[in-house]
Amino acid sequence: MAELYRKTNSPFWWYDFSVEGKRFRGSTKRKLKREAKQIADGLEKEQLDLAQTGTSSRELTLAEALEFYVHKHRHGHVRLARWRANHLLQWLPGDMPFHKLTTAQLRAFVDERLDTGAKPRTVNQDLNMISVARNLASETHRVPQNLRIPRLSTPDIPRPLTDDEVDALLDRLNPDRPAKGKGLPTNSIGHEPVILAQRRQNYDLVIGLLNTGCRFGELASLRWDQVSPDCNSITFFRSKTKDKAGGRAYQASMRCSKAMREMLERRARKRGNEAHVFPAWKQVERGTMLVDDRPMSYTGAIRRAMNDVGINSPANVSIYGRRDVRSLRDTFATRMIRLGLPIEQVSKLLGHTNLSQTMKYTSFDIQEVTDRAAEALDRL
Repeated sequence: MAELYRKTNSPFWWYDFSVEGKRFRGSTKRKLKREAKQIADGLEKEQLDLAQTGTSSRELTLAEALEFYVHKHRHGHVRLARWRANHLLQWLPGDMPFHKLTTAQLRAFVDERLDTGAKPRTVNQDLNMISVARNLASETHRVPQNLRIPRLSTPDIPRPLTDDEVDALLDRLNPDRPAKGKGLPTNSIGHEPVILAQRRQNYDLVIGLLNTGCRFGELASLRWDQVSPDCNSITFFRSKTKDKAGGRAYQASMRCSKAMREMLERRARKRGNEAHVFPAWKQVERGTMLVDDRPMSYTGAIRRAMNDVGINSPANVSIYGRRDVRSLRDTFATRMIRLGLPIEQVSKLLGHTNLSQTMKYTSFDIQEVTDRAAEALDRL
């Protein structure tokens, strides 16, 4: 018999039941308990039928399956997820039964996307949507059973910033620089005007990424209760590193550098009642901003600042590729290698599960190689 329960951060009833030793849990997406019970019982019956006969009667289209992918991002980049799903449906028929999708169709889709000039990384993102949708829908609906999702190899090359580029980026984001073309509004977030709070947040986020090597999501979701009272250390969750025992994101602790500590202390003095170190905010009505109970989930201002200081100039893009907020993690890694930190320790700092993921940084320190070459030539 399916059991129902409530979560503190959700308005819906959630179900919990087991079939042949496999546990099923999820949201019914219903606020009324009576309706939620009907949904839960139906899902349980579906799994019992699937276990006994090996088939499920509940079918869905490809478009409906992609809704599972979109719903997975409901607490983050939901608009981007929606755009990607709609873009994929321009290439594959959305009304086709999802369980009839074949490997041959996906290979034809890959060839067609590559012929139109799409990059392998972009095509892999499209294929990942189908993979995620299949995994999420498999508990309740018919999905392709023998589908092999092709993957394209992509050059996983670091794109770090040089020291001069880091200095230029921080200078461009410096909140003490006067705002051009716009005055500071009177409405405020915490104790600061909106624009100043936004600029300071972007500046501080870059400081944090350069001094921790965290992924953007790992640092953006940092809560104040994960920061020590003296701001000397932080505890965060590695989004891509799972705890083998519980299957949850791995919890990591890190001692703060001087720059990181000063940034946290500065934000602690300015904070209002927000729970996150880097909170999101929303416009309630024109001219009125409120802190939202979610972490920030955007990096557009940082990307624009990189473009403004020439980091993504045509000449640089032809050499390094287009750099973005992920390049700050690459910058941290290459700096650690340059300072002589053992590759095993750098791997631990980055949260890599395999040392081969970190080895790419050992052969990319162009700055150090060119400096050594110049020194060797000077000694001739």
